[in-house]
Amino acid sequence: MWDNKQRQAIFGLLKNALKAKKKTYKELANYIGTSELTVKRLFRNQDCKVSRLIEICDFLDLNLEDLLTMQQRQNNYPEYLPEATEETLANDSVAFGVFLLIISNLTEKDIQHFTSLSDSQFYLVLRKLEQLNLIVLGSDNQFTISVNLPIAWRLHGHLAKALKTINQRYLAYCFDNEHQPEHTYTSNGRLMTPASAALIRQKIDELRTYFHHLATQDQLFYATEKLSIYKLQIAHSPFPVREVVFFNKLIE
Repeated sequence: MWDNKQRQAIFGLLKNALKAKKKTYKELANYIGTSELTVKRLFRNQDCKVSRLIEICDFLDLNLEDLLTMQQRQNNYPEYLPEATEETLANDSVAFGVFLLIISNLTEKDIQHFTSLSDSQFYLVLRKLEQLNLIVLGSDNQFTISVNLPIAWRLHGHLAKALKTINQRYLAYCFDNEHQPEHTYTSNGRLMTPASAALIRQKIDELRTYFHHLATQDQLFYATEKLSIYKLQIAHSPFPVREVVFFNKLIE
């Protein structure tokens, strides 16, 4: 039913769930009515019937559908939206902003709180997103995402200006609030070799992967109301002194 990569992802998530909830193989074995050895073999072989998988999910207080959705997202590579869709979103900042919150898995209530949209205004935005085939709209402004996640944005496409503006605002916010709890801002410029710079980029990639990994686990193991939205923004490159410090102007 699932290929090896999919089974590996599913049982990897289940193992993490056991650790997060401080549950043991023995406790799981007692719950599903089998031996601890059988449970260990099940996780080692990464293969079981759907009925058994449902029992494991019940033990961990997980929804099987959510588990499979999370597994699918782990296996997916980021995909671009059609360029025409990006162009439409670029011409409607509210619709684009709401869609960003939707794909961040915020609830309808939270999105309305952040945007201050009335029910009727929120419906019109959701209706537009549905017309773009980005969501399926249900009753009472409920919706489901109808595109594959994660999404890759064309950084030099129609949304380039909007994406740059959002990230510049966020950087300025972190700069201004660096002294606040749970806020981090750091900026350093040093002389180093290209080899050392390549090592820094490798560490950044590892941090970015870890950031997504922890977020994936939290979204699977915790109710949405216990989660908050966080953003990680990292930049690293040879420092363009003239363009940044002197704004591309010669010193007279």
